Amino acid sequence: MKRFIWTLLIGITLSLGSFSYGAEEPRTLPGIPKRKELPKRSLQQTERRKLQTLPRGELGWADSYLPEYTKNVIDPLDGLRTGDGRVAVMQGWEATVIYEFAPGEEAINGPGADLTIYTSDNRRYAGPYDVYVANYGDPDWVLIGRGAVGTSNLDFPPSVRSAQLVLLINQQSGETEIDGVQALHPGDTGGGGGETFNYYPDELVGLRSDRIDASEVAAARTILRGTGGGYRMVPNGEVEVGWARPANNVWREDDLLINADGVYQVWITDTRGVETYLAQGSGTQQFAFPNNISGVTRVRIKSDSRRPVTIYSIAGRR
Repeated sequence: MKRFIWTLLIGITLSLGSFSYGAEEPRTLPGIPKRKELPKRSLQQTERRKLQTLPRGELGWADSYLPEYTKNVIDPLDGLRTGDGRVAVMQGWEATVIYEFAPGEEAINGPGADLTIYTSDNRRYAGPYDVYVANYGDPDWVLIGRGAVGTSNLDFPPSVRSAQLVLLINQQSGETEIDGVQALHPGDTGGGGGETFNYYPDELVGLRSDRIDASEVAAARTILRGTGGGYRMVPNGEVEVGWARPANNVWREDDLLINADGVYQVWITDTRGVETYLAQGSGTQQFAFPNNISGVTRVRIKSDSRRPVTIYSIAGRR
């Protein structure tokens, strides 16, 4: 007989004082833009060096930089990707540049390292430098690499689901040459316009299974980041996840992406705390929220009564 246990799990908040990701810096960091502004593209088109000789549309490489946030950097466009024989040159202490990934190609928090910063092979021009990441509208930058030297593979902390923006700050009096900025798990998870499906749940709210123990909970938590081999639900099993801030209902767009194997039922809870049956899904599928719901705080999935279901990830829109 199945045991039905709902467990409210308290997420682990990353301490900014931890050694792994560094303490908050005393310096004043540039503000994070609230949203993408179209004029930034036209500003870049006036640059002396354009990207016409570089392959476009390749997933993973930074796509642009933000001119108004750049300080003491020569040819910042040349730091987008390797292979062109050119580099961006950060000159002097706290020279600053912000690189941006194209919509749908954000750096996603996946297994192992998530971001690579390529520098000159000459150690004299290879740092140290600091690396921060953020998304448009975030309140603060997150430090993921302090005093990095040379080409560096960096891992996002659990608090970072994805990153659209990468902030580099030179930490030497000389020059640091940046050759490329690459996402190792590029997003490209969404369909049409608007924001992509890169808003992963913050917490595991509940489980229904044959057994509930530490290993079962750990397996279920992998769907919060979309990493690992997925969570295998028993027949008639359930899993429920939640967001601290609601996943948005985007007009005329699908709002929820479930990456799975098998047949399952989906329920959603809106910002009023009202649960509504959404739809039946099969395999990886996108769903649109009802028009009378502005946002969703929880998603509950129930597996088929005859067959197990594997859930790999659940993602909404910011």
